[in-house]
Amino acid sequence: MDFSFFIVDDRELDCYIAEKIIEKTQRSYERRSFHEANACLDHIKSREFSNNITVILLDIMMPIMNGFEFLDAFEALSEDMKSQYRVVPITTL
Repeated sequence: MDFSFFIVDDRELDCYIAEKIIEKTQRSYERRSFHEANACLDHIKSREFSNNITVILLDIMMPIMNGFEFLDAFEALSEDMKSQYRVVPITTL
């Protein structure tokens, strides 16, 4: 099964590393990085329905909207919209 990936991390280096690791699998449709969680949330809300699963690699420790705030906002979305995503919380020190 192929997946799309959204990397949500305020650190550019962490996004770059995650993108390169995903790229090496040669099994993804889309890779997109967001440096702010609210930008990812806005993108999710604007996307059309898809049968593909998108994995969201979500940094927990971010300014503006942290990962926990993102999860609260994500949970408020419709069940149809949420069913297209799998959220994987991550953090780096």
